[in-house]
Amino acid sequence: MIEFVHWLSNHSRPGDSPELVRRVTEFHDWCMEQPPGMDASDDPLTIVVIGLYETIISMEGARPWITCLISKEELLDIRDGLIPWVGQRAFDLALAAYD
Repeated sequence: MIEFVHWLSNHSRPGDSPELVRRVTEFHDWCMEQPPGMDASDDPLTIVVIGLYETIISMEGARPWITCLISKEELLDIRDGLIPWVGQRAFDLALAAYD
């Protein structure tokens, strides 16, 4: 996931390619539809939050992609789990991307 986010950060922004947005959101949705894992090491939801959301929020060039993956309300719902890892400033900048 981290390499994927680095690639996104260096190659595109959400408004640049509707096709890429579609493919990224389909991948995200596919991940979210997978059955839960036995523990955090193989749980798709945990992997998406840590590998995808945290990395996107932490990387300035990737940050706009968060708006394609989850709603502002969903982001606010998981803020208490994200802020300790990404920091308040990065979280606030991610939140501002919705405006």
